[in-house]
Amino acid sequence: MQRAVDLYEKCSPNDSRFAAALNNLASMYGSMGDTAKARECYQKALEALKNHEHPYRKVTQNNLATLE
Repeated sequence: MQRAVDLYEKCSPNDSRFAAALNNLASMYGSMGDTAKARECYQKALEALKNHEHPYRKVTQNNLATLE
């Protein structure tokens, strides 16, 4: 989890690694049972990825769908 936090803090919101870090944090929260925080991180990751064809976006959408 610390790696995801470190990436999140180092990346700017316009960097695709920012979305990847948010996706990783969301996965961690989800595995810990905190679906509210997981959903929030997934949604922030989607907002950060303006390109709707970006691979991270598709992965994040799939991950978000597993929470519902």
